Amino acid sequence: MLVLAAASLSACVTAPYNDELVDRGAVDFGGYARNASAVIVIQAKDKQTNGWVTIDVATAASVGTNYGGETLYGWSALDTDTTTTGGCIWGDPASPGCSIGAGGQGTFRVLEQGHGQLTTFEDGGVECVVAQVESGTNWFTAGVNCSSAESPDLTLHTMN
Repeated sequence: MLVLAAASLSACVTAPYNDELVDRGAVDFGGYARNASAVIVIQAKDKQTNGWVTIDVATAASVGTNYGGETLYGWSALDTDTTTTGGCIWGDPASPGCSIGAGGQGTFRVLEQGHGQLTTFEDGGVECVVAQVESGTNWFTAGVNCSSAESPDLTLHTMN
């Protein structure tokens, strides 16, 4: 089981981190995929339907970077507007079609198409991985050691 968990850690979300405060009209997502030119799908949980809504799609780089003995393919989806889906992502009445009441917190997931969800981190988690890799820990183990307790889900809070 640890081998399967470790294999998924070659793909991760480095931004935003779990419980980060974000501008829901312009969220910057980014991280690393396990495959060149991978399709990265960013989804949010709709609080009324309990289903996942795709809010953005990105493509990983075609040329990788070697880090800690692994090849990583960077990806980013900058200024993602999480309010344009028509869903009830943040749980507040200001969102069209959302009547749940006061909100301000959303649940997200990021998938590498065909390979499952990406690992997420708390604030300081990426720095934890870097420190462990620099001290000789392999990339997969460092990712397991430093991942968020909520991983692979990502909880974000809105400032607006």
